[in-house]
Amino acid sequence: MKIQFNIHYKTQWGKSFYLLLHRSAAESNLNSPERFEMHCNDKSEWKVEITIDSSDSVSYQYAIFSPDKSIEYEYGGIRNLRLNSAKESVVIYDNWRASYGDSPFVSAAFTDCFFKRNPVAVVTEKHEGNVVLRINCSQMEPNRHFAVVGNQKILGNWNVAHKVRLDESQFPVWSVTLDASKITFPLEYKYLIVDTATDEVLAWGGGPNRMLQTAGKQALTVVNDEHFIRTIPSWKGAGVAIPVFSLRSEDGFGIGEFYDLKKWTNRRNFRFVVGSLIDNTQVITGHHDYQPGQPTTQGGYIMSLLVLVSAVMKADGKILKSELDYTKQFFVNSFGPAAAGEAIRILRDLLKQNIPVTEVCQQIRRNMDHPSRLQLVHFLFGIAAADGIVHESEHQLIAHIAQQLGISEKDYQSIEAMFVADTDGAYKILEAEPTATDDELKKAYRKMALKYHPDKVHYLGEDVQKAANDKFQKVNEAWEVIKKQRGIV
Repeated sequence: MKIQFNIHYKTQWGKSFYLLLHRSAAESNLNSPERFEMHCNDKSEWKVEITIDSSDSVSYQYAIFSPDKSIEYEYGGIRNLRLNSAKESVVIYDNWRASYGDSPFVSAAFTDCFFKRNPVAVVTEKHEGNVVLRINCSQMEPNRHFAVVGNQKILGNWNVAHKVRLDESQFPVWSVTLDASKITFPLEYKYLIVDTATDEVLAWGGGPNRMLQTAGKQALTVVNDEHFIRTIPSWKGAGVAIPVFSLRSEDGFGIGEFYDLKKWTNRRNFRFVVGSLIDNTQVITGHHDYQPGQPTTQGGYIMSLLVLVSAVMKADGKILKSELDYTKQFFVNSFGPAAAGEAIRILRDLLKQNIPVTEVCQQIRRNMDHPSRLQLVHFLFGIAAADGIVHESEHQLIAHIAQQLGISEKDYQSIEAMFVADTDGAYKILEAEPTATDDELKKAYRKMALKYHPDKVHYLGEDVQKAANDKFQKVNEAWEVIKKQRGIV
């Protein structure tokens, strides 16, 4: 099967655009994608064509690679597209996914709670064809749905009385299939918000008409639309913000804990709880990464670590008592007995849940500075190595976490080399090549010593600073190994 990927995006000079392909859905949570460099024309349209074995689905993501080797991934994690076609040729038109005004609704709290759909009650007319229009939008109340109209007879010729309802079985992605042979291109169309009970059109999507210039009759063409412009007021809800430490229960330690919060919300019939991983929670309405001057608090850091630790502990399919014992001791040594006791209780609860790793990492990245994120990855490797070996599944998951946290490949390899045996491990820790000159190695050592100095995370408390010192010591040990090998004075 040949698949052509197309996406419009304006990059800065020197940057490269890549397609990251996961060969199977099982791999989509791991850091093992194949990279395909895309090529751009003078209209900022990027394209690449690949060949894969016939499949009913494909998992992929887009990323921008900079000359300094940093990588920017699109928002929302891995895309999973069902093909469901006998066609041997597929053409996909995508839009870059970025964090924007509707981003807060792209979470389980809304897709599985407030906006949860009832697919059994929905009967959508099935259309045969080879052109699929899809819109990714989670902000849609359960008593409303999407429809589409356009400049073609099969889309009502702009008459809303003949609008076509979109299928919502893959919510928050809505779709409709059309027959290319019945379309006179270019195809122009707009999405509508419709009241399900009355079939009344409540709003047209804002902005210019969406357009598809052409589609071959022998290929499957898929258009993935993003960023629906809502022209009616957004959904609103009411709740209460409360500091957990102000709650008390008979089963708690009197300091306000996660279980106190669960009991309090259950008694008051709240539908869901938003627990902030970072203490300074905020809604992000544009592309955003951590900005200097926003120090991470120790409480937020511990919670972030716990969520990711639970994911890593489950990565190899089993949770060992030795891992729990090590983790408990790790928290006692790092944060003290009181904090460790509460942390383990929270961890046991987290181990029973499915962790949306990509979403969690993106929130952490937006709210945590770079030195703290580096220390987070170092902690995860330490816990993964608790049983004496970093298993491949744990290794791959930590690599994926580092990727989503915005950790560069060199920084990741540097931390990895501190835990995974490698003949060139000392050079990787210093982010240097074995072929580097002595002077280049001295500069690399000074740079890494500055990057990993414990004072970089002093605001997280003495315990975290002490743990950071272990990483700093690894840099010094690597330098000593290289000095002895080379006879550097």
